[in-house]
Amino acid sequence: MSSAPKKLNKAQAKAKEYVSKHKIEKLIAEMVNSLVHTRDKKPIVYMIKYLANYCTQEELEQSGISVAGPLPQRIPLMNFPEFSEECTSLLKIHLTKEIWSAMKKRATHLGGKIQLCVQSGVYDEKEEIG
Repeated sequence: MSSAPKKLNKAQAKAKEYVSKHKIEKLIAEMVNSLVHTRDKKPIVYMIKYLANYCTQEELEQSGISVAGPLPQRIPLMNFPEFSEECTSLLKIHLTKEIWSAMKKRATHLGGKIQLCVQSGVYDEKEEIG
């Protein structure tokens, strides 16, 4: 049985390009992650408000959309970071998947998360400390 990938037709390729260009999969995944995390009693309203976070007030008004009340907080998804071969960061050396899994949902009393700390090290991987 062949497991060769199927070739996408033109419409599928355009759709895939559009979804990729606008990062729709990531947005939807983060929205669902946030919804599951909060377990809001009105999931549809929650998702509408969540998506409103990504628009300016002007964009909402131009589209005839009005959102009242507090907007849900975005909870970005961040997978275990990948480092380049040249990276000498201490993060690359010491951060294991086990540590990542154990810490990724924990927060300080001020709301700080390991994801945000690690993110700076991933983006600045030329620094030894990371």
